[in-house]
Amino acid sequence: MSSTHHVAQINGQPLHYWSYGSPSATKPAVIAIHGFTGSHQGFYKIVPYLEKDYHVIAPDLPGFGESAANMPKLSIEDHAISIVAFITSLALPEPPVLLGHSYGTLVVSKIHQLAPYLSDHKTILVSPIPSPVRLLDRRIVGKVLGQLHYEFGARTGAVGTWWLKRRLVSRVITRTLVMTKDSETRKEIYTEHFNNLDYLNNPYHYLTLYKELNRNGIVAYARSIDKETLIITGGKDSAAPLAEQRKAAQLFTNAQLEVIPQAGHLAHYEHPRKITSAIMAFLGE
Repeated sequence: MSSTHHVAQINGQPLHYWSYGSPSATKPAVIAIHGFTGSHQGFYKIVPYLEKDYHVIAPDLPGFGESAANMPKLSIEDHAISIVAFITSLALPEPPVLLGHSYGTLVVSKIHQLAPYLSDHKTILVSPIPSPVRLLDRRIVGKVLGQLHYEFGARTGAVGTWWLKRRLVSRVITRTLVMTKDSETRKEIYTEHFNNLDYLNNPYHYLTLYKELNRNGIVAYARSIDKETLIITGGKDSAAPLAEQRKAAQLFTNAQLEVIPQAGHLAHYEHPRKITSAIMAFLGE
């Protein structure tokens, strides 16, 4: 898998992005938006299948990966505004297909709300955040523990930063998101998440975004998205339960729900062939 690294100046901030495949591809480009604490590298297992036919562009969102963000706060809307400006700056020959994973699906949904004209009539949401986490929700324990984790990281200075960068903590969190029993696949995922720890530079950004993503879901945008929407979800996803995904899908004007039965929240790592097969079929390959 070969890529080209670029840096764009967006709203006064450097935004790093990577380009795969041929820019002269006749099909629309695919803009891939990664999840919370992740980076463009999170798509490395599905890009090799897509780049044969599509020009894939994967940015690091401001505050993640190599895109440092010199601002006091970050929000879903801030990220969406940055990507709207980024897509505009690319001056692509036709509107791109937007593809998001997890937190990235909230950013993609907000982009559709802010600038629906900017993207293709089809959009792809992989392991989306379906709905807000409520008091009696089965996700509440994970939400509370996660918030304590990021509160400690943001409120205790250098000790908190050290804590957030602990590989053992990352491994425990990641293990709750992975369903595969294949040790090599698990090792790959752990290593990828360990690499993301190296880029952590503002724990407060992580805390504010974690709180916001738990207060949100694609249900908040579903009725306003007039796109053909492919929702791909893992049947064993504890972070975004299948029952919630089914409810969310019903709110869209035109949504197709594709379930990967044995996958968790990181389905794009665990079952890349199945994910890309669903995407290619949806895009009309």
